[in-house]
Amino acid sequence: MSTVNLNISNYASMLASRAEEVARLLLPNGKKKGVEWVVGDISGASGNSLCVCLNGEKAGIFCAFASSEHSGDLIELWRLTKNL
Repeated sequence: MSTVNLNISNYASMLASRAEEVARLLLPNGKKKGVEWVVGDISGASGNSLCVCLNGEKAGIFCAFASSEHSGDLIELWRLTKNL
């Protein structure tokens, strides 16, 4: 594993430990439902199609159920929400 990948993995872990705070920042129109932050899509539309796991083994993992190509960790969510 290269140094760059290791650093990205460390950042993803650090973000995951603050998953709810990051989800609120990136998707402010979402709502907490149980252990997930729920919103309609990457753009922050209302709905329930995109979920971010807030704690446990899958903390920081998101999935956009309406669009199967959108899933991953909080770094990927950040990239998608900020059009990077």
